[in-house]
Amino acid sequence: MRSDGNNVDLDKEMATLAENTMQMGALTRLVSDKMRGIRMAIEGR
Repeated sequence: MRSDGNNVDLDKEMATLAENTMQMGALTRLVSDKMRGIRMAIEGR
């Protein structure tokens, strides 16, 4: 623990945030593509 009582590792937190951001972007694209396919199937395209 640091002398100010804060035990957060900012570098680790930023790395985790970057990883989560990339995963969220990839999953958002996958869901969007899936929904587009479902919509096209419903509309008969």
